[in-house]
Amino acid sequence: MSFRKLILIIAESALELIPNELKNHPDIVRFARKTGIDVDYIILDRSYHHHAMLKLKDSNKRGRPDIVHYTLLSVLETPLCWDGMLEVHVHTYGNNVIHIDPEVRLPKNHLRFQGIIRQVFRHGKVPPNSKKPLLELHRETLKVLIGEVKPDILIGLSEKGKPETIARLSSRLIKYERPAIIIGGFPHGDFSEDTLKLLDELVCVDPKPMHAWIIAARIVHSFEEVLGLDERRLSMLTSYGGYKPS
Repeated sequence: MSFRKLILIIAESALELIPNELKNHPDIVRFARKTGIDVDYIILDRSYHHHAMLKLKDSNKRGRPDIVHYTLLSVLETPLCWDGMLEVHVHTYGNNVIHIDPEVRLPKNHLRFQGIIRQVFRHGKVPPNSKKPLLELHRETLKVLIGEVKPDILIGLSEKGKPETIARLSSRLIKYERPAIIIGGFPHGDFSEDTLKLLDELVCVDPKPMHAWIIAARIVHSFEEVLGLDERRLSMLTSYGGYKPS
């Protein structure tokens, strides 16, 4: 079995619309009035809604859309993605899944990113009328997503897992055709029991917690190193300075 693609899943991500129980909170009402955004399509963000979130269930794991934004930016514009060997999905705290077209070019500005995510929640996809959307939202659980992508092995990353370096993990996983790695898209806490039950293994690559975008970038780079992707790409440079992927 030869490696074809790494499936990267950002799970339980702190990316969601304002929950119903907060829509009438004074801080949310004022935010909607100030920004002109329909309260039904405001993205929950602790930077703006901290006080409204204080009594929210699982508050410590929610309201950080920047985590998904930074993580996507760190992995999509990489040789592994450019050469068609990376598949990325975002599973959210509220059990929505956003499927990411690897050709998408996300805005670097976080407010513009939130604008795109609002479109995804409102229309179900971006662009709204596209037959081949760059982002597409489905209402489904992580378990359903795993059933759709059909990985050969499913690895979760957590400080509570068994110790293994990223290099060794990557070397081991390229022996599979479609290995999947799950990274938490939340700022604090652990994977839920429902997520843990889906995993084949729980692995710790460092005793200290890392930001999701850092660990994701390190994993992608490690796969590139193990695959010799940099050398392969450079060897395909033509005399005209062009690149022809294999």
